[in-house]
Amino acid sequence: MIMKAEPLYKPHKLSGALMDISRGFYLPEEFPTRRPSKRAERLLARLTSMRESDLDAFYPTVSGADLDSLLLLIPNASAEQLIGILRILRRRANRRVLRLFWPFFQFNYKNPNVTNAAETILHALPPKDRETQIAENLRLFLEGRGFEALLERLKNNVVPLGTFTAREGLVRESPLAQRFCELYFTVCGKEGFLLNPKRFMLLIDKASNDVSDAMLINYLRSFDREEFLEDVNMSIIYCRGEPFGSDDWSDIPQELRRKFADWNSYRLLAGHFTRNKRKLRVLADLIPHIIRIRLAGKNTYLAADFGDFVIVDVNELSSYSYLIKKSLYERLSRKIEESGIESVLYSMDRVVNARDFIIEEAEDSFMQLEYDELGKLYIKDMINIMLGLTPDLRPSKSLINKKRRGGRG
Repeated sequence: MIMKAEPLYKPHKLSGALMDISRGFYLPEEFPTRRPSKRAERLLARLTSMRESDLDAFYPTVSGADLDSLLLLIPNASAEQLIGILRILRRRANRRVLRLFWPFFQFNYKNPNVTNAAETILHALPPKDRETQIAENLRLFLEGRGFEALLERLKNNVVPLGTFTAREGLVRESPLAQRFCELYFTVCGKEGFLLNPKRFMLLIDKASNDVSDAMLINYLRSFDREEFLEDVNMSIIYCRGEPFGSDDWSDIPQELRRKFADWNSYRLLAGHFTRNKRKLRVLADLIPHIIRIRLAGKNTYLAADFGDFVIVDVNELSSYSYLIKKSLYERLSRKIEESGIESVLYSMDRVVNARDFIIEEAEDSFMQLEYDELGKLYIKDMINIMLGLTPDLRPSKSLINKKRRGGRG
């Protein structure tokens, strides 16, 4: 008989590595990380050359540990070797094989050998084992509906992803589980992000660019600006930079970039103006027009970029900020940061303020903002004019007055 002719497959002749597998106790999710034994490789060579008529007598001699190792050989098996493995699976598929194969499938779900083996196992299972949740999940993935079905289940019973994946037997580290979580964050609502902020932060950092963009877009659409999660937003800034200061935001819709930038601008303003709410209230109204904010000197120095001009504030000057035309600021920024704003003021005979701009129509590339009660109104009017939010109705700018004086329209 074959058993006598092949003492290699007698249980008492197991190699040390195979004994470790047979004696080891491991969870199904640990199975994909194990290594097939050399003994299984020799067994596979035997199965490949064996006649079909000899298999019925031979397959009972294949130990459970040998069968485990044969499963591990599937992804890299040649077409001929795969036929040999499938011959055994048709005769030995059972609930235990299914429980080991499900996590193994998750690590190799795109491998055609593995999907072929999955079909064989499902067809060979005893009827009672075909009705299990694992069998149903495997069947859905073979039909191309696995992710859709899992997302629908989670939608109908929203729980943390860790709870759901454990219930479905998904191995967190597997490519299938990773892909499922990525898809979830592209379609979930606000509650999904609230329940899984750490998982979202991890995935948005590691996912490919297009997937990360899709997750970020869904996150930004799911929250109002005031509702954003600070830890998540800080993680996004760390990974991508600021919305209008990094190319990593180039594929994010403009309105969503603006929403995130506004949140970040308010965060920076609030942190800088902790002890000066008067300044904060004035500049907070201008947030939608701020491109980016830069802090320096342990947050004692703030520069808010509006495109054509920059507003510079230094904490020690509790009543003043300065509006500087962009081209001038680029020349003076290093000097201001290193020597202080006073180093620029000392060289000027007069510093134009917002009142001068409105009443006297005085303009300069370097102007002072004064935050007393009347000064706040002048600041608002001046900046609205400079941003083009309101028409410039100062006398010399008035089209009617120009015409009356004989000027060009």
